[in-house]
Amino acid sequence: MSPRIFVADDHPVVVMGIRMALGNSRYASSISAEAVSTDELMQRLKQQHCDILITDFSMPNGHFPDGMVLIKHIRSHFTSLKIIVMTMLSNPLMLHEILKTGVHGLFDKHQPLEGLIKAVTRVCKGNTYISDTFSSVLASPRRGDTLHKPLTGRELEVLRLFGQNRSGREIAEHLNRSEKTISRQKCMAMQKLGIRCNSDLMEYIRMNGLT
Repeated sequence: MSPRIFVADDHPVVVMGIRMALGNSRYASSISAEAVSTDELMQRLKQQHCDILITDFSMPNGHFPDGMVLIKHIRSHFTSLKIIVMTMLSNPLMLHEILKTGVHGLFDKHQPLEGLIKAVTRVCKGNTYISDTFSSVLASPRRGDTLHKPLTGRELEVLRLFGQNRSGREIAEHLNRSEKTISRQKCMAMQKLGIRCNSDLMEYIRMNGLT
């Protein structure tokens, strides 16, 4: 039986590209739903059952602009849904954090979309799919990634959102924490990384692909 596939990306051209890529395979008629925003994604997930979700990690429009929060929410509310995350992130720690949410696939958006055929096939068989490029990154962290290791998952979340130019209040509301807690976690992260000012922190976040 062919799986019912849901495709979500905030760029319609990418959604079209995925449809075309899968159209040249056994999954030509498997796409049963599409979305171009997180709000549309959540609404349609509630309306119809799907077996596999292929979704972009970063879709800034809607109530779930942060990919990590989006994936965790979907995982907790649609437990039987298998998720393949597409991303252009290349930071080992970020990739590890995404995998820790329990997703079933991690696809490098720098690669041809035809690679999703292999991803869907592996996930359908109950296996986890990781793009070869990501496998290499995860196996051989880049120089400087050791600087990330002292960071906790919560500190990493704060830095990622800070890198999106969000204020302390916005981050606190987004993560359901107090502003005092957010400030403390940001300061702790900066101390661990040996960073003293916000401009240097922003540069560090940009250079290490944390957004």
